[in-house]
Amino acid sequence: MSQNDFAIADQTFPAMLADLNSGFQALASLSSGAAAPPTTYPFQLWTDTTSALLKVRNGANNAWLTLAKLDPGTNQWEPRADIIQALTTAGVTIRNAAGTAIASFSNAGVLSGASITIGVGKTLDISAGTMTLANDQIDGAKVKAATDLLRGTVELATEAEAIAGIDTGRAMTPFTTKKAIAAIPAPAQTIVLISQTVISGSPGTADFFFDETLYDEITLSIGNLKTSGDNGYILLQLSDNGTTFEAGGTAYSSTASLNGAAATIATSAGYINVSETMGNATGEDGYSGTVRIIQPGLAKRTGVMASGRSDGTTAGNPQHHENTGSRKTSVATKGVRLYPISGTLASGTITMYGVLKP
Repeated sequence: MSQNDFAIADQTFPAMLADLNSGFQALASLSSGAAAPPTTYPFQLWTDTTSALLKVRNGANNAWLTLAKLDPGTNQWEPRADIIQALTTAGVTIRNAAGTAIASFSNAGVLSGASITIGVGKTLDISAGTMTLANDQIDGAKVKAATDLLRGTVELATEAEAIAGIDTGRAMTPFTTKKAIAAIPAPAQTIVLISQTVISGSPGTADFFFDETLYDEITLSIGNLKTSGDNGYILLQLSDNGTTFEAGGTAYSSTASLNGAAATIATSAGYINVSETMGNATGEDGYSGTVRIIQPGLAKRTGVMASGRSDGTTAGNPQHHENTGSRKTSVATKGVRLYPISGTLASGTITMYGVLKP
């Protein structure tokens, strides 16, 4: 390491030789030293050993410009500059250690290369320009654009690919997105057991209550329900408060079909028919079927559908019951009651299920 003022003064021969050698050594070592040379000249080179930087004096001889970072441990250097300018219109080419071109900038500023990888957690910010993505050549955790990310050609997924859910890496238009969403199967509705009643002790009614806000439909599954009297009817009433059942003379309307023909039903409109004449003698089957209450949570005229079979006046004489009805008032339904037109309920099982809302 040597520095010199590069001014050979008048002196005796031995001192002059030492001064010349010092100057040559300073030139050879680029005036290397921990501090800047005390005497400087325009465009003089200086190796700053404190920061391992190669510097050059500016033309006005009033400041140092940094040219490169020197790494004696690896025998490598790194250029230091805010601007890199091509010498010709051929642009700038970057090569790897084997001398293979891996990226180039054209004179028009277009970057090209085999691939450009953005490391995980890094950000590519294209705030005021355009970028074209092709052949999956840009890969990274984040790609950020303050304005437009893409203004070039984008490969789009086909309608068939969108509907099939194929991962192609292609973009989707609003139309194909809508098609893909429409192709998603609707979730199956869930049916849950709410309660079950085994008839015993000759009750006058079988009452069931439920939270109407949870269900799209309530189903009563009835197994061999019998009444205390022979040739009896099973009737139905609804509740809108979860306590009492509406039994007004004009509360309901209903129709009935017995064995495919219109059936005679009770004249009162204070209930809905579930079954017509059904036997109760020894060997005769009671009523088995379902009662469906549609959309109990709607403040509308609740619809009821009942379908089942029983024996009639003699054993083995099947009766097929198809009854429908509705409540006339527009209120939500919170409960349902089954009861005989006369007498009591004698035996049977009634299970209540609910179809949960999606």
